[in-house]
Amino acid sequence: FFMAKINNFKEGNKASNHVINDIMFLYNLGLKRGLSDHIEVLL
Repeated sequence: FFMAKINNFKEGNKASNHVINDIMFLYNLGLKRGLSDHIEVLL
């Protein structure tokens, strides 16, 4: 569901691709560092 929503958002607004890239970067960073560290980074 999440990935499908991201894909639809990309198609709907190419100008926001950099935002999506930032979100995916933080998401992947969270997977590597652990959920608690990821939350601290976002906060």
